[in-house]
Amino acid sequence: MSIPSQTERGATWLSNFDTEDQDTARLLLDSLRVASSDEVRFGLADLLRRKDVQRPAALIPIRGVDDVRQALEHRRASAAAGSTSTLGPLPEHLVAFEDGFTPDLPISATPGSEGFVGTQVRDLVGMRPKDDGDWIAPEHASLEGLRSRRCRSLVFVTDYIGSGTQVYDYISAYLRNRTIRSWRSYHLIEIVIVSFAQANIASTTLESVSDECHFVEPAASIYTRGWDESDVEAVKALCLKYAKDRTSQALGYGGSGGLFLSTVSSAPNNLPWVLRRTGKNWHSFIEGRRIPAELTNELGGYQPPDDLATLVRTTGQARLARALDLRHRASSREPLVVLAHCYSAPPQNAQEVAHRTHMEVPRVEAILKFLRASGFIDERLRITPAGSGQLRSAKQIRRWAPARPLEEPTGTYYPQQLR
Repeated sequence: MSIPSQTERGATWLSNFDTEDQDTARLLLDSLRVASSDEVRFGLADLLRRKDVQRPAALIPIRGVDDVRQALEHRRASAAAGSTSTLGPLPEHLVAFEDGFTPDLPISATPGSEGFVGTQVRDLVGMRPKDDGDWIAPEHASLEGLRSRRCRSLVFVTDYIGSGTQVYDYISAYLRNRTIRSWRSYHLIEIVIVSFAQANIASTTLESVSDECHFVEPAASIYTRGWDESDVEAVKALCLKYAKDRTSQALGYGGSGGLFLSTVSSAPNNLPWVLRRTGKNWHSFIEGRRIPAELTNELGGYQPPDDLATLVRTTGQARLARALDLRHRASSREPLVVLAHCYSAPPQNAQEVAHRTHMEVPRVEAILKFLRASGFIDERLRITPAGSGQLRSAKQIRRWAPARPLEEPTGTYYPQQLR
C-alpha cells in the first residue's frame, strides 16, 4: 500500500509548499484515511448483520436536505408545466411523507455516497427472503407500509458522518412528521443511525434525533489524530497560510479539520481546504470535491499507522508508554492500550473506546470481551484490581543480558592471599 506523500500526485502536491512547510504538509497528507468502496460495502453489511436492531426495520439512505428540496421543486415544476393550476412554495422546513418527500424519492445528484449507499440498501434487502419481513426497502417505507408491517426501527444509513449536520437535518425532517413523532414518543419505533465512519464531534449533534448510533470505525480529525499540541498548531497555521481567499474554509466545514476520505463519494467539505484547493499555479491533490481516479487506485484502503505508545501517553501512563516504545509485551499492546483508557476515565461504550484508540469498533468489542472474561474490567468498563495489577506488571521493563561464554584465562593465576 502506497503512502500518500510517496505517490506521484502527493509528491507534486507537496511541491506547492515552501521548504520549511513541507514536513508539516507531509504530516497532514499522510494522516488521511482513505476508505475503499469494498471496505465501506462489507463494513456496512457486516455492521447491519451484527447489530441487534429492533425489527421489522426500514433501511433509509441518508440524503442532503438541499438535494431533496431541489428534486421536489423539479418534480413540481414538471407537474405544473402542462396544468393551469399552480402549486404553492415548499415549506421552509421539509416534512417527510408530505409534499412528495418519500425515502425513495429519485434524486439526480446521487452518483456519490447517496447512490452507493442506496445500492447497498437494496442489496441487503434483496439478500433476505421476501417472507422474512425483518428489512423494509425504501420503496416500501411509506407511512401505510410502515404501519402495515409494524415497523419497529427506522435505520438511516450512510458511509461517513463528519460534523453530523447533514444527518441531523435529514432525520429532523422525519421527526417533523406527526405520525413518526407520535410512534417514537410511545416507544413504538426507534431511530437508528448506521455509518461506516463517524467523527467524534457528531455524537453530540445526533444525540437528540437518534436512539442508537453505530459505526464501523472512528473518523479522526487534526484534533483527535494523536498529534502533539505543537503539531496541531503547525497544521492549523499551514492550512490558514495556504488557504488563499478561502480562510473561512481553511480547516473545513465548521473548522472541524476532518481527515477521512471515502472513494465511494465526493470529498467531504470538512477536509482542510488545502487538500481540496484547485486553481492556477497550484498542483491539486483532490480536485475540489472530485476524487481523482489515480488516487482511488493508489490509496483506496490506506490507513495511517497509529503510535500506540502515544495513545497511552494521553492517559498519563508514561511508564507504560515507554514499555510499549521498547516493544515490551508486543503481542498484547492493543489490550493494554484499551485497559489504560479504562483506567484513566471509564468509557461509556465500545464506540467511545474506538474514538480514543482509533481502533475499529469490532476490534474494540473483541478486546473488551477478552478483558471482561479475564476479570480486568467489569460490565461497566471500569478497571478491576486484577486489571490494575496487569497494568503495573506491564510497566516493568525487563532487561535481558545476552549469554556469553566465559573467556579463557590468558595467564597464570596467582592467589592474592592465604587463608
